[in-house]
Amino acid sequence: MSPSAVVNDFEPFFARHAGVRAVFFNGCTARGLRNRRVEGSQALPAGLVLATFPSTAPADAGLTFERKAAPWRRAAEAAAGDPP
Repeated sequence: MSPSAVVNDFEPFFARHAGVRAVFFNGCTARGLRNRRVEGSQALPAGLVLATFPSTAPADAGLTFERKAAPWRRAAEAAAGDPP
């Protein structure tokens, strides 16, 4: 984890964007940063879905582009109202 990583102030963001129902993380490092730096220190909306997808960085180099892109594509389609 980079000591220079800056944590966003999520409470005002979710107050302004009450329709946000899910947050998707680009890999385990991003999710871990959230868990260590945000969990318990900022109130997030009840029922907020948190999902971790394969990293687009070289960390998941063993996965094909299609395997990396598939969950992101399904999330985008679901957000647009298209069937998964």
